[in-house]
Amino acid sequence: MSVLMRKITINTVLAFVVLPITFIFPDFGYIMRGQYILYDARYNNVEIYLSKLLHETGYPLPSLFILIGILFPLEIVKRFLLSKKKNYFFLKSTCSLFLIILFWLLMWLGPKVLLVLPLLTNIGLSIVINGVLYVLSDRTKAFSGPTSNP
Repeated sequence: MSVLMRKITINTVLAFVVLPITFIFPDFGYIMRGQYILYDARYNNVEIYLSKLLHETGYPLPSLFILIGILFPLEIVKRFLLSKKKNYFFLKSTCSLFLIILFWLLMWLGPKVLLVLPLLTNIGLSIVINGVLYVLSDRTKAFSGPTSNP
């Protein structure tokens, strides 16, 4: 699998599978207990319950926005601005992701995003997402297989 295909696959899986699971994470306790209750409605089937939960979050629109508005610009920055500079690549790409997320938060929520707690949440989110992307797609030696050194 080429590097570009691996990055596309990993970004798509991250946007359409992993992040929606984090959106509905608070409801996993109900799912494990078999209590499929959403507001005042009871559901007998976990598939219907999950579809209602995902519909409540607006799925797939948030995933499309994350893919096009956050992950795609991050890949462009990493490919054209950071690929030539290998020193501190993880730190620079994490700061780039932080600035992209901060830009969108400022566009939607205004200056109240600059408070301490939202900034710490944004920094933590940037480190986690970029860490996953770095381990799975940016390190080319991680997937190259065994090499023989004579």
